[in-house]
Amino acid sequence: MRPKQDERVTSGYRVWITTCPSQWKPARWNDVPPDAVALRPLGDDLFTEERAANLVWGFNRVMLRGERRVWAVAVPAKLRIDDNLQPGLDASGAAVKLGPASRRGPAR
Repeated sequence: MRPKQDERVTSGYRVWITTCPSQWKPARWNDVPPDAVALRPLGDDLFTEERAANLVWGFNRVMLRGERRVWAVAVPAKLRIDDNLQPGLDASGAAVKLGPASRRGPAR
C-alpha cells in the first residue's frame, strides 16, 4: 500500500539495549539473545543499517569482555510523519497552542 501524499515514511534501524539471560553465551557481537527484554533505545534517531551495525558492534564488543548482562540489538523501524494537513485546509483544528520558548526548555 502506497502512502498518501501527506505521509512520509522513513525506514531505518533503532538500536536497543536489552537484557540477556544469565546462562546465554553469545558467540559473536551480532547474536541476538533469546528472551531479551528491551531496556531503552540507544538515542532517539533512526540509523542506517551500516550505522546501526557499527553501534551494535562497538557496544557488544565491550560487553563480550565484561560481566554486565546487557546487549545491543538492531530493530527495523519506520518513522511515520503524518499530520493530515494539506495546503488549503483549515489549520486551526489541527494546531496546538505552545507556551513561550523559555518554558519549553532547550531545543533538542
